[in-house]
Amino acid sequence: MAHAYSIGYDPWAGLRQQAFLGTAGISLSQPVVVLSDDGEDIAWACKLPAAKERVLDWFHIGMRFQHLLVAAQGLRSTSTQLRASTQRRILGAKWLLWHGQRDRCLRRLQEIGHTLGWLGRNGALDRLIKYLHTCEKYLINYAQCRAEGRPFTSAGVESVVDYVIGQRMKRNGHMQWTRPGANALLQVRCAVLNGQDIRNFKRWYPPDKPLGATSRPSMLEN
Repeated sequence: MAHAYSIGYDPWAGLRQQAFLGTAGISLSQPVVVLSDDGEDIAWACKLPAAKERVLDWFHIGMRFQHLLVAAQGLRSTSTQLRASTQRRILGAKWLLWHGQRDRCLRRLQEIGHTLGWLGRNGALDRLIKYLHTCEKYLINYAQCRAEGRPFTSAGVESVVDYVIGQRMKRNGHMQWTRPGANALLQVRCAVLNGQDIRNFKRWYPPDKPLGATSRPSMLEN
């Protein structure tokens, strides 16, 4: 099932998330793991009564390591051997992080930066190090998590995001979306994808009221 909202617009985003989980059969007492990148827009979900923990998902980590590998591959002023060695060390740092060894991973990345003179340039390496430092409290042992069958990546969700918004909000040409308009479209789009009618949307956004005048949702709505 899909649930979406425009960031910074809906004052009742947290309650709507609770209502959505309720319609999906998840009770207030059932533990929920929140997978996210470093965006603070996920703060509402982290305040849900059943939110057990927040995890920095492996999909976004993997994408940043991939950017670093591409940057290393593009080194033209170095030897083929150094480029290959650098890529192996980057993959080694990624392996360390996958196995929950955050500090060793960061040290390895720092060493790579010193070797190549990349530190302090705000390139792919600097951005990755800052990203991991900023989100260090959300890092886990991903290998163990996978072995135990627990969630650790939002890769599947990313494709759903494209499916929800791609058709109407990513077209080329002259398009401009307001937050209220984008939020309204997201509610209808999710209702259609979930195979529901739009009773909740009509209740939350009555046609005789401006879009900014939202009403507080009830956990019993479905």
